Amino acid sequence: NVAAPRLRTAAALLGREDVDSCEQAADLCNRTDAQLLRMVCGRTCNCTDPHHFPWLKVPAQGCQTSCLNEAVREFKWEQCQDQPTDGTWSELWDGYVPTLNHWLGADISQSTTFYNDILQWLAAVKALGCPALGDPKFKFEVTGAREWCAGDPNFFRPLALTCPVSCGCLAENPPSYCPPCSA
Repeated sequence: NVAAPRLRTAAALLGREDVDSCEQAADLCNRTDAQLLRMVCGRTCNCTDPHHFPWLKVPAQGCQTSCLNEAVREFKWEQCQDQPTDGTWSELWDGYVPTLNHWLGADISQSTTFYNDILQWLAAVKALGCPALGDPKFKFEVTGAREWCAGDPNFFRPLALTCPVSCGCLAENPPSYCPPCSA
């Protein structure tokens, strides 16, 4: 297997020895330092799943373009609807602060005011669900001008895959970040 040495290297870089399959390293996929693992094990690391944990599911963080394109193709066969506000929605947002810490290269909890603002913001988004992404108060990622629905090529996959209705993907002329919807 041509990928076996890369897989062993990826796992070793994450502190795991004797890994012979992507499945054995699946629990490491969402680590911020797992770029090589996501590159080698795209399917296992859910780079091909349009609804799974969007943080770091971009080429700059290891997911290959072919895997991300597969996620979009997979989406097109589903009904175009927002994901429910459930445990998966909450889990998605629970992963935001650790990923943001990595992306910024700093622990945001050290900035008490900023951190508390983010926690309040996250609580509101968790409670409101996908419709929050269409609200001007919640439309943009908290550290900049990136729209959640559009994603960020260095940080997270477009949330339009998770919330296509709230992101305007059913419009007559949907935004370019929208997956192909068949409502």
